[in-house]
Amino acid sequence: GSRMIVHMDALPLGSDTSAFEIEIVDLNGFIIDSVGFLPDERTVTIETGELLREGVYDIIVSSTAPGAFQLFISCVDVTGAVSSGNNLVNGIACGGEIENTFLRPDELHRYYLNLQTGDDLTVNAFTLDGEFADLTIDLGLYSPNNDEIDRVNDMFKDFERTLNTGPLSRTGTYRLYVRAFDATNDDYRITVSCTLASGQTINSSRDNRLVLAPTVMETAPMADFSAQAAPPPADSAPAVAPTPTNVPALLPSELVSTIEIPLVMGIPGSGVITSDFEGMYGFVIDVGMDNALQLDFARVSGNENMGIIVLTDVGAVVFQASVTSGNTLSTDFVAPSSGTYTIGIYPLNIAPPFDPQPTAFTVTLSSQ
Repeated sequence: GSRMIVHMDALPLGSDTSAFEIEIVDLNGFIIDSVGFLPDERTVTIETGELLREGVYDIIVSSTAPGAFQLFISCVDVTGAVSSGNNLVNGIACGGEIENTFLRPDELHRYYLNLQTGDDLTVNAFTLDGEFADLTIDLGLYSPNNDEIDRVNDMFKDFERTLNTGPLSRTGTYRLYVRAFDATNDDYRITVSCTLASGQTINSSRDNRLVLAPTVMETAPMADFSAQAAPPPADSAPAVAPTPTNVPALLPSELVSTIEIPLVMGIPGSGVITSDFEGMYGFVIDVGMDNALQLDFARVSGNENMGIIVLTDVGAVVFQASVTSGNTLSTDFVAPSSGTYTIGIYPLNIAPPFDPQPTAFTVTLSSQ
């Protein structure tokens, strides 16, 4: 029932001769979706439909030549809650406002909201650079079964775009797409107002405003690929993924300390993150190789955005996500090795709330 959105940017490296391909592969080895792009195409996004099974999916990136890229993976669950690490995919609700920035021409921003049958939705998109700003917005709303409900894309530069649905005919997660045809570093604001099926009106409010930081493309270091490493012997242990050192916005390098807390299987651990907190809660627990585990996270109070990462005892990343909208996150995984794992919870500063409040949370690791 969840959706997955994979965004990839090709990074400058050498002569930039790499052509890339991305594949999303399900639990049975079937390719759900794939897309390729040539050296003169620098960015691409795949969005799956609703996934049919729970489990571990593979995202495979291949290249025709040495190349560098950055990958952002976002998920939308069956309730419309979004887990995202960038400004390209986010959740929004009735009464919400979001300010965002286009960095590249034709950049597409995706917003997800959960609505009921009979709800009436009005969306306004404004440029923030003043009237007659050079911003041409394509604004479209799509139903849970992918039908286009309404779209405004007359290609004229304008200060404001308005979209109204009338009473909706389905309950579920709706997708709002916002694209700038020719924008670079242009800001805009979306407001969402609703008249619910019950007759209640929810107008957008500055109190619910979220200002998103744009996802800046990293620059990859120059590398020498002339000497390729020999493949490991067939009976050798698999290589361990290195500890991430440059994960934009998700694992900030300015984290100054880790609060280490023992965690007991099946029993929640808890903590509180404030706006001036610069560390990470590290919940440590011993697990066995091939153990099937379930991780549950809940934001109990407050509104701080948080990152979640699961690391093995040698620093390999098992799972990583962020909670910027919605209050819960759950995932299943199989432990790739035995040892003491760390479940890290840390402040996520890519889209700080307008009025940050101390945020209490719980995290639970359970054996399946």
